[in-house]
Amino acid sequence: MTPPAIAERSFETPDGPVRLQVWPPQPDGQDWRCDYAIQGPEGGHAGHAMGVDGVQALYLALQSAHVQLLMTAHGRTGRLTWLEQTDLGLPLPVYLTADDVRGSPPGA
Repeated sequence: MTPPAIAERSFETPDGPVRLQVWPPQPDGQDWRCDYAIQGPEGGHAGHAMGVDGVQALYLALQSAHVQLLMTAHGRTGRLTWLEQTDLGLPLPVYLTADDVRGSPPGA
């Protein structure tokens, strides 16, 4: 049986809501795995991240989900929002910005 999600966030698009769900990190061999799912008007995406412990797996899953959200058509055009802002309130890898993922130059 799948445990309940430990975190959920809803984002807005002109075509309807997008839902992010994150499940609790689970041991996976010597590492940890954290699953997440995104569901919205453009369809769905299920992913996971691996870490050396549960905290790292959770953090990396949030980063991965953020990148996936920004790569959607709504994310690339800035029409994916959270609390009416294009900043989705999720972490990104230190070497990336939202503009990097969207493929647009800063300030464009």
